[in-house]
Amino acid sequence: NKHSELYETEKGLQDKIDHQTTAFTERFQSEGKLQKKMKDDLDKQFKTERMGTNVRQQQEIGKMTNTHTQALEVRDTEFRKGLKEQDLRFEKKFGENLELRNKDLKSLEELNTKVLSKMKTDLKETLETSVNRSDDPFYKFTELNPKLKQFEDRVEISVPIPEHAKADVLLTMHGKEAILNFNRRYDDARNENGVHNKLHKVESFTSRVMTGHHLNPKDVKQSYDDGVMTYVIKKA
Repeated sequence: NKHSELYETEKGLQDKIDHQTTAFTERFQSEGKLQKKMKDDLDKQFKTERMGTNVRQQQEIGKMTNTHTQALEVRDTEFRKGLKEQDLRFEKKFGENLELRNKDLKSLEELNTKVLSKMKTDLKETLETSVNRSDDPFYKFTELNPKLKQFEDRVEISVPIPEHAKADVLLTMHGKEAILNFNRRYDDARNENGVHNKLHKVESFTSRVMTGHHLNPKDVKQSYDDGVMTYVIKKA
């Protein structure tokens, strides 16, 4: 009957729907599993690639670090070597300069010793000369001290003169004036540093005596006795 056919038809449709639903569910589940597997495979591949990349990067960083470290070590070694060589050069130069300064100092000390010795010798000679001169009557005689005596027809002039100098006294006249001239000569010679130095010195003393009378320069007598030179001059 129609009711039975309708029932069969609905049942057939329901079975078909159930079958399709089951097939769809199984296919969906299968595709889901496949997608999950693909996703897992991709994740695994990605992780593997990332790990590989990371390993390569770490290796590259390690190589760069090692290279940089080696470069730093080389530079440090070269720097230390340069410092050591510079220190050695400085020590050598300092030693050479010190040796030269010591030589110069030694030369200066020797020169200073020679100069001091020369100064002491010269000073000793000068002192000895001064002492000898102070004891020598030649140097004690530093001025003329004439004395005048008046007589009716003459004048008498006496002047103390050391015996060694009596030949160096000269009497001249000018009008009423009697003029006594004395020239003292001094000769000395020294050898210094291979140079011969000679000194010739003349000292002049002059005394003028006013007699009050015109004198006759052609009538003069002189005598020397006991360190005194005496001149007797006739009046004009």
